Amino acid sequence: MTPLIWPADRFFWAVLDAPGVRRGIMPSGLAASLQDEVPVDVDTLHAVAIPIDNARVLVCAVKRDDLTSLPPEVLSLTPSDFPDFPALTTDVLTDTPALRLPELLTGPFEPKPLRRERARRTSLLAASILLTAALISTGLLRRASSLHEHAEAARTHSATLLRDATSSGNLDALTREITRYQSLATTPHALTPPDAAAALASLLRTWPDGAACEANSVSITPTTMSLAFSLDSDPRPLLASLKAPAGWTLQEPRLASTANTTRVTLTLKRIKEGAK
Repeated sequence: MTPLIWPADRFFWAVLDAPGVRRGIMPSGLAASLQDEVPVDVDTLHAVAIPIDNARVLVCAVKRDDLTSLPPEVLSLTPSDFPDFPALTTDVLTDTPALRLPELLTGPFEPKPLRRERARRTSLLAASILLTAALISTGLLRRASSLHEHAEAARTHSATLLRDATSSGNLDALTREITRYQSLATTPHALTPPDAAAALASLLRTWPDGAACEANSVSITPTTMSLAFSLDSDPRPLLASLKAPAGWTLQEPRLASTANTTRVTLTLKRIKEGAK
């Protein structure tokens, strides 16, 4: 259905001092400040906040009764334009990328079809990540079992060499074998493989809550993690809230946009021991 667009004067607008507020439903702590700017009871309004800069937000509010009376097929409600505020000069509107027209059907007024679709995408992403983690864990268990078998064989061989050397008195042969095993212990083949499941879990712990996207691929190596996902909304809020887990650095993300979705590829590099 075509999005519903109302004239700007049908909404209540205010510019409030609120550093650090993100785009979305207005925090309840700003209700008292908004009450000073609007002629109706603020409890009867549904308000969203849009950051103008680091210290101020533009608040757009509409009566809750107007939203509850909307037909169920309406999936979007936005103003036709911004109000004529001195704080919203042409330069501000041009130079502030995040200052786009607000969506009022959010939070408790989010349309049910959109809520179901977001829940479905979140479930698919979680299922994809769990499946990937299970496959990685299975591979690591098999690798660990193989390493355990090699270690048991090495211990058996060492015991046999020791018995042979002791019975024959061939201490030179025993010394050579000990030297060979010591050199093998310093090669990369003897190192314990990195715990890919732990690396993936550390990335998931830092993933922003409520981030709706669809996983495309996950790749983990001893030094690199790569995650590709798609989303049908603006990726900048999600990318701004992403943090690299401990021991990793987040590289510049790569974005590829189509008509309806944006594909994002994230790459994280493991920090070398001793590096600052």
